[in-house]
Amino acid sequence: MRETLESRSKRALRALGLGAFAAQFVIADLVFRGPRACVGAPRVALDAAASLAFWALLAGVRGGRGARAVVATLASVALAIQLVAFRYYHLPIDGQVLASATHCWTDVRPLVTRLLPSMIAFVAALAAAEYALLGASTRARIPRLPAAAVLLLALAFGAPLDDGPPDVRLASSLRVLWTPASAAAATSVHVPILPSSRAELPSVLFVVTESVRAADYCSAPSTDCLVSPEIDRLLPDRVPLRELRSIASYTAISISALITGRTQEGTAADIAAAPNAFDFARSARSSGPGPRVAYWSAQLESLFERKDIRSSTDSFLTLPDLIGRPIDDEDSVIDQGVDRLLAARVERELHAAPGPLFAMVHFAGTHAPYFVDPANAPFEPWERVVTWSKMPSLRNAYRNAIHEQDRSVARVVRAFLAHQGQAPWLIVFTSDHGEAFGEHGAIHHGQSLYDEQIHVPGWIATGNGALTSAELANLRGWEGRYATHLDLLPTMLDALGVLDGIAMDPYRHELAGRSLLRPYSPMPRAIPISNCTAIFPCALNVWGMLRDDHAVVSQRWDEGFWCVNFATGDPAAPMDADCERLRVDSRAFFPLLPNRRPNL
Repeated sequence: MRETLESRSKRALRALGLGAFAAQFVIADLVFRGPRACVGAPRVALDAAASLAFWALLAGVRGGRGARAVVATLASVALAIQLVAFRYYHLPIDGQVLASATHCWTDVRPLVTRLLPSMIAFVAALAAAEYALLGASTRARIPRLPAAAVLLLALAFGAPLDDGPPDVRLASSLRVLWTPASAAAATSVHVPILPSSRAELPSVLFVVTESVRAADYCSAPSTDCLVSPEIDRLLPDRVPLRELRSIASYTAISISALITGRTQEGTAADIAAAPNAFDFARSARSSGPGPRVAYWSAQLESLFERKDIRSSTDSFLTLPDLIGRPIDDEDSVIDQGVDRLLAARVERELHAAPGPLFAMVHFAGTHAPYFVDPANAPFEPWERVVTWSKMPSLRNAYRNAIHEQDRSVARVVRAFLAHQGQAPWLIVFTSDHGEAFGEHGAIHHGQSLYDEQIHVPGWIATGNGALTSAELANLRGWEGRYATHLDLLPTMLDALGVLDGIAMDPYRHELAGRSLLRPYSPMPRAIPISNCTAIFPCALNVWGMLRDDHAVVSQRWDEGFWCVNFATGDPAAPMDADCERLRVDSRAFFPLLPNRRPNL
């Protein structure tokens, strides 16, 4: 009798080990989705059964310890990757996520490199546990034929592979590695001469920084501004844009919106064929020569979708030009002080550029991992290691990076003002998007369109008669009004005196924004906002609509749209009337919700 009990106990332990090993990805799927998402979803249940069957079949492979070690390693690698991905991005890796990662590999690789040592240790620990489970399930009875039948049935009738359990999603995503990357669009944009209504064309300096959010920058003049004291002293009369929003939280999309003045829901061909700020500025003419057009940047050229972007300018400099060698990883050189290098190069370029100028200067040092000068870091304690437990220290590092960058921005502004002398000038400043430090469960940017990731700093400064007194008064009237990045290009074109010209007629109606040199007017229509466009394969579905002081936003794991009132900063439920109108407006742009269900 005792031998019979021992035999039954062993069989029970073997079955338990087999069940725990085979069910681990199903359990992870329940955690990732939440139990509610699986209720009443037969295809999800079928995929769960397939995952159980697959790992049960693998557990039954004969071959001794070597085979068990291979299977344990395979399972531990898959589980570790998906657990870490979900920890940081709230979504396991699938084909969409991997396609985005390969597209943005220069941003992703540093994170992978930093995580690799801890990932190896994590996988080793998991593999030991997996090996123990397999050892406990040795000789367990596995119904191979039924398991194989379930597996085949799920492949035929289950949910799409990218909606399956985490192991299925990961396996499905590997197809992306064999899919050729799409080439940048090749276009040729011709803008005719744009006669200016100004007696003299002002020079325009368009300064764009990286990942700086409004809450951590002094757009308005202040007597105690620690993050940007040099700009505060240099331009005390600048006009702040306190309620400025980007329409995306990824650089490529935001820059495209900034320079084209268009919303980004069109096709890749349409977006690439749109004339941009450089094209318009090169065509502007007054009594003298047209402006010299420049893009001077500490970033990579790959952020532009348009293949011929260099041909739109007279001077085009990017990160490899500053470093003096090819660069495929911006983060690998950020500690060389790329913004300092950029400021020094801009000084030299301005010295050799007589006459009116339209220059976009694009900084980078405030992108993670954040360039900090330890000798000039007023925010303590600071640390650049990304962990949830040290979020205040990470944010201090970020603020110190803004403080450090302020010196380079001020150096460029001083050089620009010296270049202008008594000639009219305009300076426009903003950031491509914001940055999250734990808000809504996110770190850095790209995961959402909540305010911490789209509320950006902004200010405009002018001098030497570039604007009339009425235009300057109108501009000051926008200080507390709600505006977006789409308003900045019309404003600069208005400052150049070309916005109302007949030659602009074919292009003006495509501009989605308003000139901030005109009296305030509400946004004429709702604006689609998204991190997922035809030019940018996003990792996480996230989109919504924005109009004045309200927005609706939704992410892949949401059942619908959240209502956001910028005045309060918090999601509101239920939706108020303004958000309900935005939700209805969204159907014209987004037939599906980010969770891939119909947007009804």
